[in-house]
Amino acid sequence: MECLYYQGRVERDKIWFVVGLLRNEDHICFERALDKKTGLFEFFVPKDQEEPFLFLMNYLINKDFVTCFEQREIA
Repeated sequence: MECLYYQGRVERDKIWFVVGLLRNEDHICFERALDKKTGLFEFFVPKDQEEPFLFLMNYLINKDFVTCFEQREIA
């Protein structure tokens, strides 16, 4: 399965909420922390889930739960 790759910072006091929300949505993405101190996360998103993933992430960005969100190339 080919995935798209995103990175973003999750506000430290909101990490459990964001992770729980993403894991509650079946197959929307796989997330993991790259740097727990800064809240930097990476998100692997199946191409067919990009639209609902971005909808959810835009909501979280508007609520200031997620910042510095961007699509990146998989290294």
